[in-house]
Amino acid sequence: MPTKQLVKILAIDGGGIRGIIPAMVLAKIEALCGRPACELFDLIAGTSTGGIIALGVTVPAPGAEKRPRWSAMQLVEMYESEGPRIFHHSLLRTIESVDGLVEEKYSASGLEAALAKYMGEARLSQALTDVLVTSYDIQSHEPFFFKSFRPRPRAPHSPRDRAVKSASASSSPQPLADYPVKVVGRATSAAPTYFEPEYVSGAASADDDSSTSLACVDGGTFANNPALCAYAEALRNNPGAEVLVVSLGTGRLTESISFEQAKHWGLVQWARPLLGVIMDGSSAAIDYQLDELLGADEGHYRFQSVLEGVSDRLDDADPSNIAGLRKLAEASIESNAKRLAEVCARLTG
Repeated sequence: MPTKQLVKILAIDGGGIRGIIPAMVLAKIEALCGRPACELFDLIAGTSTGGIIALGVTVPAPGAEKRPRWSAMQLVEMYESEGPRIFHHSLLRTIESVDGLVEEKYSASGLEAALAKYMGEARLSQALTDVLVTSYDIQSHEPFFFKSFRPRPRAPHSPRDRAVKSASASSSPQPLADYPVKVVGRATSAAPTYFEPEYVSGAASADDDSSTSLACVDGGTFANNPALCAYAEALRNNPGAEVLVVSLGTGRLTESISFEQAKHWGLVQWARPLLGVIMDGSSAAIDYQLDELLGADEGHYRFQSVLEGVSDRLDDADPSNIAGLRKLAEASIESNAKRLAEVCARLTG
């Protein structure tokens, strides 16, 4: 019997400054394999900070269309240099926003400057391998997936399906691959209460080429771990293929919220912790689902640290915390040396 096609997926979680952890794990994979991520994976998916990493390792170098502009290790350095500017605490901003309770906590200028510096004027269609980046359109209340490729058309299974598809052509839009990479990075990382939404004009549906606008917030609101989204996309575009998913987390939360703390919380008290609960919970749920679907360390390899000895805040860009996150990633790489070697053997075999 012929060997099944193997589709290799990399999925990277959201988590703000904690993105330094998956960036370091990916840097180790690149080093062990001796090849850039864009050559190792058929599809790279990312949410929020993970989306920025996915874009960063697939954006082509100026004047060298087949070579990535950045290695994963260079993106580790990006977190160290740009993190304090992205999450810059201004006393005036803190007062005006009441620390993010009545207005977004941070100006987007630092984030936008970093994206412009690292992504340049590249467009998503230029990505060196297939890329899927999550976001959520608050105008239509729909997930929105930025894709560097046009997905395989879905064939309606019944007359009713065809009627529904015709009546709601704009439902679950599949975007065309023609967005500035820096805009996609901004759209996926617009975490509510931290940054204002990103307005994306001229968004298009692959089904009918219609154009609309989006008001995008962080994809972590529904898929902080984008691995299951990527798996579904791979099955859609490669029916019958075998799938290998390598999933990189940004760390499990450790700061407990006790019953006594939370039992009388209202909107103000829940505003910031709730986002972390949603992101952490959804990541863990998808980890469980893919273990059941593909088998842990069989079709699904998950690399996740526990955030012990470091801040679990996604905006703690203090140099001491960044150094702690690096040490945590180094310890995770060391403890997972055998699993990383197995993954690299399958990626290059």
